[in-house]
Amino acid sequence: MAPPPPNPPPANPLSIPTRGSLGNMPRFNSSLWPLDTFAGNASVGISNLMPETNGQGRRLPLLFLYKNQALPSLSLQAVIQYLDADPKKSEVLLGHEIHLRSRDGTLLRSIPIDEQGRLQLRFRENASAFWTVSFPNVPVFALQRERGESPETDLTELRGRQIWVGRTDHKDLPPIGNALPNLSPVELQMLGTSNILNNDFIRNTPAWALVFLYLLFASLSSAFLLRYGWINGGVLEFLLVSVWWETSFLLFRAASINLPIVSFTLLAIGIAGVAYAAQEWDLKPSEGNQLTLKLK
Repeated sequence: MAPPPPNPPPANPLSIPTRGSLGNMPRFNSSLWPLDTFAGNASVGISNLMPETNGQGRRLPLLFLYKNQALPSLSLQAVIQYLDADPKKSEVLLGHEIHLRSRDGTLLRSIPIDEQGRLQLRFRENASAFWTVSFPNVPVFALQRERGESPETDLTELRGRQIWVGRTDHKDLPPIGNALPNLSPVELQMLGTSNILNNDFIRNTPAWALVFLYLLFASLSSAFLLRYGWINGGVLEFLLVSVWWETSFLLFRAASINLPIVSFTLLAIGIAGVAYAAQEWDLKPSEGNQLTLKLK
């Protein structure tokens, strides 16, 4: 943003100790802060939704660099307030997790993040099922209660809850992406808060587990291809890839575990291609130390 902002920053913005390379985090030199009369004694968070390069909104930034301080986003600040966490006792490990701790050091939440401090949002069928009330109706419903009438929405149910104010009329909002056209920016940030509070995260498969599975698949399928030919081996690989795809869908739905599909499929295609080439071409040494390659 262009400097300087009309409202000065808060006197004591809450930063979180951060470890890792800060060069990948979103960095701002200026920001628009709420008025002192509105949030003078309240903790603040940076509200900035940053779609990915393809225009999709699948990852939510949880941290921003503001004047060389790692400040929480609005979603993360909402979680900190709800859980009564202590930012000074908490820590950020970029590329791994955010550890939110209480004042006595108790671990409250471990939030997986990437190297930019972003949370991969977990979308479900009821992702937009937030209780929303149109702002002009709030005073109307309050007045109806004062008169002893039954309002359409009972505002007393909001007691003790967090209230988010934002635009949710989708026809007036710029499109974030084609994947999730029904969620406004404020609803995406609320979804991130809900993911954290419910421990509803997308967990990536550990690298060591993928290496083991890939090596096992490559060695067994290569042996089968060499023994029974690339056609029979290709049929077996097709079945194994189909099982892998179905397993990945089941694991994601049941446990939010992200099992990579594209890399496994490319591995299977590569193995089948090498087996076909090995069958169709004959590689053998000729006179001297050179190899000759000829078509069978």
